[in-house]
This record gives sequence, C-alpha cells and structure tokens, in this order.
Amino acid sequence: PQCALYVFQPILVDSRLAGVFVLKQAIAPLVIEYQSLTGSDLGILIPADDELDQALPERGVRVAALTHASMLTPMLHHLTTMRHKQLEHLADEIHSWKGRSFAIQQIPLRDLVQGEGTALVISDVSAQLRHINNAARDGVLLAAAGLLVAETLLLLLMNFPLRHLRRLADTLPLLAEGAYAEVRDQLMAAKRPGRWRDEVMILDD
Repeated sequence: PQCALYVFQPILVDSRLAGVFVLKQAIAPLVIEYQSLTGSDLGILIPADDELDQALPERGVRVAALTHASMLTPMLHHLTTMRHKQLEHLADEIHSWKGRSFAIQQIPLRDLVQGEGTALVISDVSAQLRHINNAARDGVLLAAAGLLVAETLLLLLMNFPLRHLRRLADTLPLLAEGAYAEVRDQLMAAKRPGRWRDEVMILDD
C-alpha cells in the first residue's frame, strides 16, 4: 500500500458546504526530496496493521518510508530490539553502525500533522566526530609543544643566573680564609660586560 499525506479543505459558498479541496502528498517522494536537500535521512514509522506488517516487531510499527532503507532498517532493528532502545530514547546518544556514527532525532507525527506515528531524522555525523577528535588531538599536541618550548626558554633564561650563583657560592668560602684578592680576581674574570644587569651582577660589584 502507498502511504500519503492528505489535507482536506472545505469549500463554502454562501455559508454552505459546496465541496472539499483535497491535497495529497505521497510519502516516498517527500522523504527522498528531504534527503537530497538536507543530506540527512528521513524515516516515517507508523503503527502496523498486524504482526506480519511489523518491521520493528517489539515496537509494533512499520517503516512507511525511509531513505537508504537497506542500510538503516537493520540499524533501527538492532537499536530497538537487540539493544532494547525505545524510539523516544534514540536521540539520547550517538549510535555506531558498521563503522559510521549516526545521530537520530525523533519527532512525533502529531506535532506535524494529525496522525499517529513517528518521523526519524537520521544524520551521519562521522565526519563531524572525526573533525572534533582531530581538533582535540591537535589541541593537546599544540599545548604539549607550547609547554615544551616554554620550559626550554625558561631553562635557557635561568642557565646564566644559576651558573653565576653557583660560581659566587664557590667563591664566597675564600672570604672566610681572607683571600680577598683571589675572590676579587675570580669575580672580575667571570664578569661580563653588558647593558642589562641583574641583582647577582650588582652583588658582584
């Protein structure tokens, strides 16, 4: 049987019913057009007439229309039967199926038209998740590289003052021995002419 949406609009003439204007839209072309425009798959699930008509047996519904049905119908069957997922809970997480990741949005048909059933918007988010994972990995690598560069620069900046302090610590014991001339000679020999002077250089003076 063909599934279709119908809109009925009464035609009134002199406040009397003169006829009914009927619009019909087949479901199959609608979901195909939606998929071509948005890139997301669309499925329409409606109550099944009998058990033989049920595509998702544990949920009592059949698939009225679904783009890429050969791949997505087994996925929906797996989610709703093997994993015991209710239709209304499919949007709670990202679902993995045959190496790809899917996000599913569930919209009751009563929110769109006066009818029983569910519309499922199924989006392949594999590329987006891969981009997010790559961005996170690149961020960690960049942060690690920045930390390494910062530590290297700090080590280079602290190298000269630390060597100067070590040399000063090795020289100070000579003061206790009264070898003032030797202390002065060692400090003067290690002294570097420069524009920038820190506290250690001032201490040398």
